[in-house]
Amino acid sequence: MTTNASDDLVRQFEGLLTGDVSDAMEQLGLRRAVILGYIILGPDDTAIAGRAFTLRQHAKHGADARDANLSRQIEASRDLAQAGDIIVIDTGGIADVATWGELHSVRCLRRGVRGMITNGATRDAELIRKMKFPVFCRALSPVNGVWDLETQSIGEPVTLDGVQIRPRDIIVADDTGIIVIPEPHAAAVAARATEIRTSDAEKLRAELAR
Repeated sequence: MTTNASDDLVRQFEGLLTGDVSDAMEQLGLRRAVILGYIILGPDDTAIAGRAFTLRQHAKHGADARDANLSRQIEASRDLAQAGDIIVIDTGGIADVATWGELHSVRCLRRGVRGMITNGATRDAELIRKMKFPVFCRALSPVNGVWDLETQSIGEPVTLDGVQIRPRDIIVADDTGIIVIPEPHAAAVAARATEIRTSDAEKLRAELAR
């Protein structure tokens, strides 16, 4: 996994699988925080770790102009999210219009943002795959969310599929799933998950040597 080199805590999750992190959280008695079944747009064997940068969106109010751009993803991708962050967008389950697309991904890729996760939809899937910016989404839609979505908050807790994500929580995501590690527990989880990965690697070597 590639992470922000200045973030020692995130760097501890390099080389760990979501299975390692899940086992560690279970052993430590932490609340399960796993998100499953998302579409992955990105390179083969996509695996990312980073800190959550959160946006919460909902349907536009009826009084808002239809063409008014109130979604604010451009601010997150262009200025607000930092290198090493993973942008998390909670659309409240609205998945028939896209909250993300090609231009947002290009900006993030250029600025070192590690990926984007949403319980909504993204567009421009083919182009995002080609640029190899990791996007995890619930659905795909060609419809621009500017017509239907507005951002309610930035930098506040959000909820994806029943999992609460707070700003600065650690997220580990790969082909198997997405796991959210509350920041206060991240060091303990990383240490236990590293022990698990080392132990499982030794067991695998022994098995292959039979």
